[in-house]
Amino acid sequence: MQQLASVLKDGSVEDKQAAFSVLGTLKSRTAEQLLLSYLDRIQTPEVPLAVQLDIVDAAQSSGSAVLKARLESYRQARSAETIALAFRDALVAGGDARRGREIFSENPAAACARCHTVGNEGSDVGPNLTRVGAALSREILLQALVEPNARIAPGFGMVDVTLRTGERLSGTLREETSGELVLLSGSPAAERRIPKADIASRTNPVSAMPPVGQMLKLREVRDLVEYLSGLK
Repeated sequence: MQQLASVLKDGSVEDKQAAFSVLGTLKSRTAEQLLLSYLDRIQTPEVPLAVQLDIVDAAQSSGSAVLKARLESYRQARSAETIALAFRDALVAGGDARRGREIFSENPAAACARCHTVGNEGSDVGPNLTRVGAALSREILLQALVEPNARIAPGFGMVDVTLRTGERLSGTLREETSGELVLLSGSPAAERRIPKADIASRTNPVSAMPPVGQMLKLREVRDLVEYLSGLK
């Protein structure tokens, strides 16, 4: 504990991140109190933005009811729906692009490569991300990960359509003009052009991507943002 406390006080950002990761595994009153002291100061100049998520992840990993309650109080104070949104600023700083690439390619929970292409690898179910870092800011990339329905890439939203004949269709809205919808639906998926005059009702586009922030540790989301922001 003395060594960890020393690293957390004087170490580099990378060393502090590693130290908090270790601290979250220690089931002791001393470890809990040390983490609690950092939670209480988490948004002061004493705590670099780049290690805020490591403190949160350590608190969550510890299993401590006291630390969990403190995080919940913090979330409520920020009027945020989730802890990820409460620490939005920290999610765009201090990430590791190498780890982010591994998460993108290999993490079974995120399964990014199942729907997206980078270079010549992946799938075209979702938008091509080969140059996404040149097109979108870190803040927008983060929003796409934690709030996928807030901003849907053109041509990739899921819609439900009911025709005047009573037929119901569900699929990806590939294109919309003043006179028709182009829907990709069925199995295997096929393109269907639907005149708007034939539509009785429809839903607004919804992203097929789940909120990644609910499936990954916060520092993993941070690493993913770092990796995607470098794709230029």
